[in-house]
Amino acid sequence: MEIPSKRIPALDGLRGLAILLVVVGHAVSLKRSIPVLWHRLISSEVGVLLFFTLSGYLITSLLAHEKAQFGKVNWKHFLIKRAAKLGPSLLLLVAVTYVLSRYRGNSCQAHSYAVALLFLTEIWSARCWRLGHTWSLSVEEIFYLTWLPAVTRLSTATLGKILIAVIVAAPAVRAYNYLVTGRSFLHALPPIPFFPWADSLAFGALAALVALEKPPKMGPRNFASAITLLLGLGYLFRMPLFKAGSISWLKYLTPLGPTAFGAGVGLLLLALAHSDGMPLVRRFLSLAPLRALGKASYSIYLWQQIFTDRAFQLPVANGLVAGIFLRVGLAIAVGCLLFHAYEQPLNLFLRRFGLRKSPSPRTKGDLPPAFSAPHNESFDSAFLRKN
Repeated sequence: MEIPSKRIPALDGLRGLAILLVVVGHAVSLKRSIPVLWHRLISSEVGVLLFFTLSGYLITSLLAHEKAQFGKVNWKHFLIKRAAKLGPSLLLLVAVTYVLSRYRGNSCQAHSYAVALLFLTEIWSARCWRLGHTWSLSVEEIFYLTWLPAVTRLSTATLGKILIAVIVAAPAVRAYNYLVTGRSFLHALPPIPFFPWADSLAFGALAALVALEKPPKMGPRNFASAITLLLGLGYLFRMPLFKAGSISWLKYLTPLGPTAFGAGVGLLLLALAHSDGMPLVRRFLSLAPLRALGKASYSIYLWQQIFTDRAFQLPVANGLVAGIFLRVGLAIAVGCLLFHAYEQPLNLFLRRFGLRKSPSPRTKGDLPPAFSAPHNESFDSAFLRKN
């Protein structure tokens, strides 16, 4: 029996929204005259959290789909697809960054290029703005390499318990980072990289497992209410009022912000992919411009870092609003151009060249009748992004 695949337009649009948050957030961060409240509302971190939860959901759906259909997961097939998608664009970015650093100043340390290419930035900082964002790719690679064997060998019930444990542990790690070291809640410190972001990935993976075992039966209003509450709490815990004044003790709730936000996004994914609820949100996320941005999100994510670098001097439009719009526009234009002219054709060629024939579908046993793996394979975080 073959499980039907479907592409969910709203998920592409959600990726498009995520990449907009990342690019605009980075551009806004260059303008110190903008009030702190706006810096927190338009946040690149929120875009990354969206990417991570989407990545956990889509990767788990694809792996579970393959395991259910063929009885196993082809590790080589999976890793070749990831390398074909991530490698060429990242290699080109590193080469361009090297040239810019050598001839335009703002040089990166020698190890930065190797750290970025080996997806080790989350463990060993690149110390270079133009390559610093590859930490999110590093987080996702850690997720791939640990989650792939887990999905292959463990039952759904065991996987669910592991994910719940990760969701509980991640806020504790964020609190440790802040209380013990005084560093950001979300940036990892040795010896515990990856974990500050792990609950976002875990919520996405858990949503995929829930859909596989027992699709949700919540009413549309309940879905919408729960999603709004959780996303609102996730944003609220990032506001300045939690860091100043007579209620400064509320800053200790901040580690729960990404957890609430991840839970909200996980429910949103279930609503978009496995129910007919939230029609207005679905229509908005299915708009063609957002979907186009979502499909090119990996390329845009890589190249936006050059245009949101303080060393990148705009020849015109240095005003507050004009400068932000020009940087965002250039980042999106270059990212989309390279996606269509370089990334997508080369990805298709490498996948055809490197992939062997898929294993034959199993012929015995019933497949979960309600499970249909979403065909938005184009997602890879910072990132997410498989097409």
